[in-house]
Amino acid sequence: MSNRILSTKVDATFRMLFGDVRHTEILEGFLKATLDIPADEYDHIEIDNPHLLPEQRDGKEGVLDVRIHTTSGIIVEVEIQQYPQTAFRERLAHYVSGLVTHQLSRGDDYTKIKRVISIAIMDFELIAESAAYHHCFVMYDKVNGVELTDVMEIDVLELPKLPAADDGTMLYEWLKFIDTEEEEEMAELAEKNPGIKKAYAVLRELSEDETARRIAEAREKEQRDKRGQLDFATKKGIKIGREEGREEGREEGREEGAEQSAAAIRCLKKGSSVAEAAKESGSQLKQVQELAALIS
Repeated sequence: MSNRILSTKVDATFRMLFGDVRHTEILEGFLKATLDIPADEYDHIEIDNPHLLPEQRDGKEGVLDVRIHTTSGIIVEVEIQQYPQTAFRERLAHYVSGLVTHQLSRGDDYTKIKRVISIAIMDFELIAESAAYHHCFVMYDKVNGVELTDVMEIDVLELPKLPAADDGTMLYEWLKFIDTEEEEEMAELAEKNPGIKKAYAVLRELSEDETARRIAEAREKEQRDKRGQLDFATKKGIKIGREEGREEGREEGREEGAEQSAAAIRCLKKGSSVAEAAKESGSQLKQVQELAALIS
């Protein structure tokens, strides 16, 4: 190939690869590896806004998620995120709740609500409490082992937690394909998995397409700039902490303040709310609010 292969971790590339109605078998293969729903749900899948391209955003960050409706009407939303955001756990809960409530109009019966599943693929660690790379969250009574309803489900897939060795699951193969940027590894995965073989072929075509490459590279630059802003915010936050410590008249306070700021930023990066980050790091709420504004 004359150009390097595009990264599927860039949301624009992911959308063009998994959200194309001409190649629904790619998305179907990934969903079958991820979700525990009957196979006949994929007999007919409908992709929302199949022709929406990132270049149509008019300078604004558009919605590049892939949303489908299955045979029985289950709504499945798939997104990929490269960088952490403040209160990301709450964001996931808010988003999936919105997909439920927006189904009804005034006077509609609650029985009309269709099941909603949100799949979030992340190139960072969100669930620090567990080493697993796939978590499935539902409305569940953890005391008595009873599920309230299956109307909402959030599946979190964390790429950094993928083990080095193949665990023998189809999901592992798909996530490895999404995670790697090495063509040799992609080709090896393609030989084992027919769905990935198709995805690899389409990804190669996209990588050679001038328009697709321009869209993906522009989005990748945007994401790199965002990471640069996040790194700058981290350094500035540590500086703020040191200055506050110095104002207290204690030399040791400079480093203590810097450590608290760094801890608060780590909490914000993993998805904690401002209040939680302040409590966990021992920082002042106002200081954490300033840090959150820098990161967002």
